[in-house]
Amino acid sequence: MNSLFLNQIQIIHRLFYLLIIIFGYEYQDILLNVFDHKIPIFDFHPEEIYQKPKNGYLYFLRSSTLNNISFPRLKDNSKKLFKWKKMNLQTLLPKNQPLVSYIVCSTDTNNPHFRMHIVQSYNQHDKFGTLLCHVRQITNSILSTQKLVTPSYQIYEDIRNCKQSLTNCMEKSFEITLEVQQIQLRLSLFDDDYNYLQQKFYTLEQREEIIKLKSNLIKQNEICFNELKECEDVLHRYDSFRIVYIYFLYLFKLYILINLF
Repeated sequence: MNSLFLNQIQIIHRLFYLLIIIFGYEYQDILLNVFDHKIPIFDFHPEEIYQKPKNGYLYFLRSSTLNNISFPRLKDNSKKLFKWKKMNLQTLLPKNQPLVSYIVCSTDTNNPHFRMHIVQSYNQHDKFGTLLCHVRQITNSILSTQKLVTPSYQIYEDIRNCKQSLTNCMEKSFEITLEVQQIQLRLSLFDDDYNYLQQKFYTLEQREEIIKLKSNLIKQNEICFNELKECEDVLHRYDSFRIVYIYFLYLFKLYILINLF
């Protein structure tokens, strides 16, 4: 069970944002690929959630709905160290275009205190099917949250920084593309004798400055492309976003090339 739990910790750190921010598609991915993540499947809640729950623990429940979820007595009538209570209110993720819905369950202990998301696909519509259970330890201590940082979380940090860098690169590249287009238009005035005469106030020095400016902007654009390549390399390691972002990156590069040259 320890090796299985470690495998789940790697999954949860790879797909979830430090077990704090969840957007819905992470849960949907796991529910749509039940057998790909080596997550155990049970008919009833495993006994360990009553005796020693673990932060990040994942498991599936067969033939269940959010409405009929309960926490019955243990088969041997042993005492539960952690008793769970559920809230019947269902939450949609994301709110505007829901992919999943879930309810929250909590333990009656304060320290440590655990919550559980029990999740179903949105199109399941409370019909019997497979549910995903996700145990999370809740703490009010900022320091203890910071201690959760792991090498797997560092991958997330790289991805988040990469996505921000990607956004910045796209914005900068669009600006550079527009500037290059404007410069190309201004340079075209010198290639036409008539326009050259009309714009004769442009001196040779000004023309050289404009050409130098264009060269610098093209170099900046190359730097942006290099940063985009670094983003692409990081996104290759992140399966949930890889296909969408790589597709977008190539479309974006094509757009830049068309507009630049």
